[in-house]
Amino acid sequence: MRRESVEFRVSRFKFESMEVMGSPYLLAHGLGVPVKAAVTTARFASPGPRRVWVRTRDWVAPWNAPGAPGRFQVVVNGRPLTNTFGTEGAHWHWQDGEVVNVTAETRVTREGNGVSPV
Repeated sequence: MRRESVEFRVSRFKFESMEVMGSPYLLAHGLGVPVKAAVTTARFASPGPRRVWVRTRDWVAPWNAPGAPGRFQVVVNGRPLTNTFGTEGAHWHWQDGEVVNVTAETRVTREGNGVSPV
């Protein structure tokens, strides 16, 4: 399987954790108001199977708080992945998604708690 990455392009990044995570991250926080889902089109050199990995964490895990308010789902070409992300671990880590079949142009959406579907 080939290794390729998909990034969401947004106008504003959260830079405070650059030293901890090593890169900016997409944070969908509408302060109680749902925000639009993040959507991108990934272009692949060839169609076929790809394994999805998502860099994530449970935002309230350091305090042993219940709920995981930052949970979200990744949708590839209209098909939600089985895993719910943002529900594991107090520290940043790569959470295994699953293997998906991609096309030359694949729509990837991040939907979740507090996020309105596109």
